[in-house]
Amino acid sequence: MADDLDKAIRQIAQMFGASQSSSDPADDIPESAEPRQTGSGSSLMQNYNTDVMRDNLGILSKAREMIDSFNHVSDSRINLLNSIQPFLSPARQSSCASCIQLLKIVAVISAITPGNQSGPRGE
Repeated sequence: MADDLDKAIRQIAQMFGASQSSSDPADDIPESAEPRQTGSGSSLMQNYNTDVMRDNLGILSKAREMIDSFNHVSDSRINLLNSIQPFLSPARQSSCASCIQLLKIVAVISAITPGNQSGPRGE
């Protein structure tokens, strides 16, 4: 699921002209996004398109960070569940996998919530 979401984000970023090698995605604004009109309205439209592109790339970079943090959660509870999972019955393995996903979601939400600065659990 995370891989599919990652592919979708890459496709959206490619549609906006972002490259994989760029260090700051907000600095890469494609020339095709600029309107080719002349007159006083074109500069206003060009500024609007540039601002929209920067906002979209910023949102995409934040989404990418959240996906990466979801895939790389460091929690001793998750490590314990991963270590005992092969020894469980198939029904309990699926329950264990659900619990691992839930713990990862809680870790990501607590990381992005601004008021929650209590520190990581399970370490």
